[in-house]
Amino acid sequence: MHAKRGTLPACLLAAVGWLVPAVGLAQPADLSVEQAQLQEKFARLESLAVRIAEFVESDNPDRAQQLRDAIGKSRDLALRDRFEAIVTLLEQERYAAAQRDQGQLADNLETLLGLLLADPREARLEAERKQLKQAIQDVGKLIREQNALRSETLDSEDPSGGVEPQNALEKRAEGVEQSLDELIKKSDPSAGDGQTPQQPSGEPSDQGQAAKQRAGQRLSDARSAMKKASGQMGEGDSQGAADAQTEAQRQLEETRAELEEALRQTREEEAMRTLTRLAARLRRVLSEQTEINRLTVEVQELHGDAVSPQKRSASAGLAKRQDEAASIVDGALRLLSEEGSSVAFVEVLDQVREDMTSVSGRLMGSKCGSLTQAIEQDIVDALDEAIAALDSQLAEMANKDQQEQQQSGGGGGAMQEPPLVDQLAELRMIRSLQVRVLKRTRRLQESRKGEQIAEEDFRQMLDDLSERQERAVEAALRLSQQ
Repeated sequence: MHAKRGTLPACLLAAVGWLVPAVGLAQPADLSVEQAQLQEKFARLESLAVRIAEFVESDNPDRAQQLRDAIGKSRDLALRDRFEAIVTLLEQERYAAAQRDQGQLADNLETLLGLLLADPREARLEAERKQLKQAIQDVGKLIREQNALRSETLDSEDPSGGVEPQNALEKRAEGVEQSLDELIKKSDPSAGDGQTPQQPSGEPSDQGQAAKQRAGQRLSDARSAMKKASGQMGEGDSQGAADAQTEAQRQLEETRAELEEALRQTREEEAMRTLTRLAARLRRVLSEQTEINRLTVEVQELHGDAVSPQKRSASAGLAKRQDEAASIVDGALRLLSEEGSSVAFVEVLDQVREDMTSVSGRLMGSKCGSLTQAIEQDIVDALDEAIAALDSQLAEMANKDQQEQQQSGGGGGAMQEPPLVDQLAELRMIRSLQVRVLKRTRRLQESRKGEQIAEEDFRQMLDDLSERQERAVEAALRLSQQ
């Protein structure tokens, strides 16, 4: 249910995505007509976005705001006016100026598409994680101070002196409770309406929300116990006050445990979203790489080793596609580097990018033979293994979460930040690195025996293998130290 609510209508995304390349595809004879048609389609797209924002406002305010932000960006950039200006330029046959403006417009549409594709839930999760960490720290301080007050109560002959400090602590607890209530309402606009919270469905976001609500109730109970302790101290009942303070401390510790569970669920949801997005990017690259490989074989079979103008043109086109695929891998690498915990996955994708650069260079040189095809196959194998490792981790995370939900309502988690990619998936990638070094070593040895490779190329490839072996060892050592 949450996935559906968080997804923009496919027609809207497809429309913007289609407009980006279409802006510069028409031929001179019909450019002004086709550009005018694009202008009309964009105007309808803006109107559709407005209606969709109004339609989803009640169920999905984040997406509604996202659409309004995209509409605002479109108007800030005056995209409608720019469409119209290009139509005028084409009617006047000022093709150079029109082409320049079309390039700028295509870039603006790419920006707009990026806004529509972004997941507003991710920014909320990051903010929620920071707020939960702060709440855990605040509750920790309350626990320490409550424990100290209880000791003073037991040691004091006149407990009435502790009334003011206890009241002050209760007041600080009230502030923490108010902050937590605000967080609960931001996480679920229906929370705090007096209704009984629904049973969690098993998704991390639902379980985290339930944990926050339980934490809020525990904190309210802790404040009640603090007030009772103040009353007992005012009456001179040291033991009664100490018992109430013990209850307050117990409720505070339960609050912290529930907040830690909510934080764990938030981290888990962030990780699942990031891994899902990473796997989707790699699948996109794999699909494109498989097609590049197929076409490389076709070009080589059609033209052989001879370099003709037709072969140069075909292989240069493939080199461009290879560079575009490498740029997607760059995006995946940035995603992992920003998170910072992965070692082997980063190394694998870094080597994939290096191989893509190598293939692009060879294709630009019209080298479509067996060595190029072998490197291309290495890229496919590495992507296959990376996707399989990510899918396996996602399945394990979903299964673990379901089991925990069935076994209990959750419990306090460790405060240590878990890695994005677990150690088992990282070990799979270490193995993948070593397997590919071994395959290339054997391939190089066979090429050397058959005198299929020049001495200079042999030395270069040998140095590259040596470096990759060292990098695989270094990645394994770094992983063992985590």
